[in-house]
Amino acid sequence: MKSLRKIPYALLNGAILLTMALPSGCASTARKDAIAKAGQLGISQDELHGQYSFFLEYTDRVEKNKKLGDLSEFIIRLFPEVAEHIQDENKALFLDKLGQLQFEIGDIEFGGQYDSSSEKVLFSNKYYQWDEFDNCFILYHEMMHFVDRYIDGTEQRLAYNGRDFSVVEDSLYNGDDPLVNSYFAEEGMADLYVAKTLSKSYDSYYSACNFLTTMEYIYGSDVVEDMLFDRNTSRMFVSLLQELDYDNAKIVKIMKDFDAYTYDFWDAEPVSYSFEDVLVDMYQKKIGNDWQKDPIFCYLLYNQTLAYTQERSFSGNYIHSEIASVKEKEMEKMRTRCATINRAADVFQEEDDPEKSHAVIYIDGELWLSERTWILNEKDEYELEIHLLRYDFENETLLEHRMADLLEFPERLHKEYLEKSRIDTAETT
Repeated sequence: MKSLRKIPYALLNGAILLTMALPSGCASTARKDAIAKAGQLGISQDELHGQYSFFLEYTDRVEKNKKLGDLSEFIIRLFPEVAEHIQDENKALFLDKLGQLQFEIGDIEFGGQYDSSSEKVLFSNKYYQWDEFDNCFILYHEMMHFVDRYIDGTEQRLAYNGRDFSVVEDSLYNGDDPLVNSYFAEEGMADLYVAKTLSKSYDSYYSACNFLTTMEYIYGSDVVEDMLFDRNTSRMFVSLLQELDYDNAKIVKIMKDFDAYTYDFWDAEPVSYSFEDVLVDMYQKKIGNDWQKDPIFCYLLYNQTLAYTQERSFSGNYIHSEIASVKEKEMEKMRTRCATINRAADVFQEEDDPEKSHAVIYIDGELWLSERTWILNEKDEYELEIHLLRYDFENETLLEHRMADLLEFPERLHKEYLEKSRIDTAETT
């Protein structure tokens, strides 16, 4: 499900949206029309965030973009997230790019890929034998890259000349100084916000997602949202690292190491810094030194130690040596937790669940564990279930358990894509 952005990025020609107060009659009509249309599309009035005129422009642009086909309904379902974070001055650019967006099936190695140079979301013809939930998740993941790209205007880059950082407009970057990228945050943001708003689950980029969730625990949701939806995510993350009194050379190496974890670029150069050590430093700077006494943070830290890829985990020495002992203690606690949860609900189906990283997300301010399980239905077919668990880590009790609704492709669209995949496979064998 990896979705490497292609570099160099496309040149952006964003227009400035001039906003004027609408006459009260026009505003009232827009509000009425938007609420009615949103109801038809399954979007609540609260999810419009008061952006009635923008919603009508947004849906009009989507509906007129014939290149979206049956996928248009998915793009409309992203509107609440767009409306919550976009500023008036960026709406014209966003709508313009929305009118150019298109989808295509191609011969790529990953499940999906967003190419900003052509405003195209590519789906791999190899992966349409997957279940509808995974295909749907891929679509939304790539669309979150599109949202991230344009929601805050034309993108900026962060360059490093060996001494200092400098901010450059994406379209003006000349390649003189190497870039400092935060791909781990961009990929984590795409998976995490699909989980937060739509799927309630993720199964990729565990390291990045758990890191961002732990940051949300330390700093609060506003800091993490501002960083992820900013036009220069790298600059904002570097600012947080500078607050930890890291020197610039260390910051650059941390960014490279984090991207290596994210994309499995382990052979590029040896990694030195772990997600866990940075999280401990963040906790100590923001909250205090007693991080080992915080049961939620210790759980999140333990989950981070398991979140690396199965093929390669962090094998270096922790700067905070206590992390290793915390991991062992938390693993034993997880065995008890899994048993406690299973007494209330049959969730964990494998013996190694305590030694697996789990999807952990904030939904409406509450921390939830999300567990994906497969069950046999009456037709002897496996069906996906997503369990949401709210757990009291201090008192070791299960507070709430509920099932999440699954994402679904329109049946006709999914079958057409499956058929396309079968044809491509037959032609290559």
